[in-house]
Amino acid sequence: MSQKTQALEYTNKALAINYEIDNNSKIIEAQIIKSYLLLGLKPTLAKNLAKESLQLLNSETSNEIKADLYNLLYECYKRSNQTNRALSMIEKYTVFRDSFQLEKNKILIIKETIKSQYEQKLQQNKSINEKENAIVKLTYTYRIYFVISITIL
Repeated sequence: MSQKTQALEYTNKALAINYEIDNNSKIIEAQIIKSYLLLGLKPTLAKNLAKESLQLLNSETSNEIKADLYNLLYECYKRSNQTNRALSMIEKYTVFRDSFQLEKNKILIIKETIKSQYEQKLQQNKSINEKENAIVKLTYTYRIYFVISITIL
């Protein structure tokens, strides 16, 4: 059994499981993978499966999945020499890829901001701790001098 055939079997199993648990985004992802696997062997079937996946898109579908799907449709239309549709798909792919990248960048900025705030707070706590330790040390030193001076007198 070839690797492609085995991959198709695993994809079909994943699709069955995802249909059973009604996980729409995973269904679309599995169909995209299956379409890519079929693209070289059965391009019409791959295109039809991609179109079917397009019908499953909703507002909750991630921009990454949408970008992958439109890129797949671009490949399908390009191979079938439908240049106008291919151009339309590559434009949509670009929009969703850019949106996904923007989302990733926002998340990275938020992570860095949180990390920076945490490090700043940590530094403030360290400074406060050092000041408190210095005060304790100074107080201890004064007490020692006080005890020594009382003992001498």
